[in-house]
Amino acid sequence: NNGDGIWLSLSDNNSIVYNNISNNYLNGIEIASSNNNIIMHNNIYSNDCEGIYLWSSSNSIITFNNISSNGGTGIWLYSSNGTVITYNSISNNFCGIYIEYSYHNSIEKNNFISNKYQARFHGSSKNRWIGNYWDDWRIILPRPIFGVMPKLLVEGHGGPPIGIRIPWLNFDWLPAMEPYSIG
Repeated sequence: NNGDGIWLSLSDNNSIVYNNISNNYLNGIEIASSNNNIIMHNNIYSNDCEGIYLWSSSNSIITFNNISSNGGTGIWLYSSNGTVITYNSISNNFCGIYIEYSYHNSIEKNNFISNKYQARFHGSSKNRWIGNYWDDWRIILPRPIFGVMPKLLVEGHGGPPIGIRIPWLNFDWLPAMEPYSIG
């Protein structure tokens, strides 16, 4: 099909509801510099890159979607803050969700099933993970979510600055033991 199934830029307050979005050679949905969007009740599958890619787009709601078998990430947030991601089935993607340079997002009550990497983050903090179902986590303890925080070190003797990546953890503090009925 097309590069992106749905692509929006510089457009706020959109609703993307009840669509089948598949077989695109880029992303299922890409939203750039657009805030306050609702992405709900969609089937987003078999796209070559990301299922949903939000960059510089904040305060959106992503809920009740089936996001599966995408070549890249199910949901990728880049520089997107205050987004609520809840009641989605995220399965069989390379990475279920990737959060990069994004803050104050809420990731709650989603199913993460059979993704190579369920969740990762880079340079992001103050995101809330709670009550998600993880098919690779079967104990009643918080589930770790692995990421990195970049740090720039300045050489004291006139040398170039050195960037390092510090391993970091977030936690889903109350992971669900059974998958949610979604869809």
